[in-house]
This record gives sequence, C-alpha cells and structure tokens, in this order.
Amino acid sequence: MQIVTVKYATKPGCEGLFRERILRHAATSVANEENCQRFDVSIDPDDSSRFFLYEVYQDEAALHDHHESDHFKAFKVDIVPWVASREAKYYRRISAA
Repeated sequence: MQIVTVKYATKPGCEGLFRERILRHAATSVANEENCQRFDVSIDPDDSSRFFLYEVYQDEAALHDHHESDHFKAFKVDIVPWVASREAKYYRRISAA
C-alpha cells in the first residue's frame, strides 16, 4: 500500500473554490481509479484555509497511474491560482490494525 498525505494552504478568499475542486477531485479519483482505495479530505477546524488529504493506493503503480491521469493533471492546473503552499509526504504501509 502506498499512502500519501498532502497539506494545502489556500490564498485568502480562495477557500471555497479550493474546497469545491478538491472534493470533486477526491470523488473522481475513488470512482475512476480502481486502485485508489481511499481519498479523505479534511479541513482545519480553526483555519478554513488549511486542508489535509489522506490517500491510499494499492501499490506504487496505482499512485503513478493517479499522477498520470487526466483528472489529476486538470486538478493541478485548476488549483494554481488558489494555493499558497503544498506539502506532500509519501509512505508505505507496513501494518494495519
């Protein structure tokens, strides 16, 4: 399993646009990518400009396919004017409870 966490901070006034777009992207990823097993979107309860993503992919190939998908590429272009910062971390699951 490949795990991805991503932290986004949006520019002032762009929270709603980003929120709508990231929710659509998450739904599309789960619906259209057989090996995208989870795509959670969370928001900081104290700061609506901060988002946290938790994504689970079957394996490295599935994550690669996600990054090469048309919907991912469109998402990346769409969010450019709204994002102040992005931090991604990649993990490999070694155990599940």
